[in-house]
Amino acid sequence: MLVSAIAISCLLALANSHPAARSGDCSAADDYIDQVLANVAQMVIDQGLDPAALPGDKISFSQDIGFITVHGSARYDQGHFNGLSTIHRTGATELCVGDNIGINANIGLRDARAGYHVAAELMGVEVGASAEVKFASLDIYFEASMPLDQSSGLQLTRFEITNVGHIDVSVSGLGPLDWILGKLVGAIADTVKGWIIPLIEGPIRDILQDIIDDMMPPIPAKYILV
Repeated sequence: MLVSAIAISCLLALANSHPAARSGDCSAADDYIDQVLANVAQMVIDQGLDPAALPGDKISFSQDIGFITVHGSARYDQGHFNGLSTIHRTGATELCVGDNIGINANIGLRDARAGYHVAAELMGVEVGASAEVKFASLDIYFEASMPLDQSSGLQLTRFEITNVGHIDVSVSGLGPLDWILGKLVGAIADTVKGWIIPLIEGPIRDILQDIIDDMMPPIPAKYILV
């Protein structure tokens, strides 16, 4: 009796965690997602987002020389970001057909690159330099669904950045001002991260929605209503 009660409890827990009025069919949707992302990548290029212009900024710094504190600044501008069109499938995908048609996928960016022109000034002397940014990864998970009668296209129901990988910034050309590297590198990394997250959650999400709205997923024949 105890074993039966435990078994029934487990079945009920599973039913509650994966509710489905119909016993839906689920399968991988790798090919479909690859086609979707190829279209997303092309639209990213068509809309002038690869390469994309990066915002710049400016930092201030100071140094004690004897009894005097001197102040300087460094600005970074002419920024560009390359790699948004490399968006691709990075993990599992799934297409489920039950009460409705649902799809989910893990996608993202890998090894994107960015760059800046840097100008640092101290006591009236300006030094020109350059910054190279390597963006290790950015992971996205999304879910979308549509009615079984196909009266409308897929609509995103969940879209979130699940991980922002390491952002490596290297600056060359500062010469005697290389002691400001720590502050400058941190500022550049923060600017790139602060720019790309709202870009992914806004325009890139919108592009994905536009694409899946017009691309019907591969539905098993037995679920096609005539």
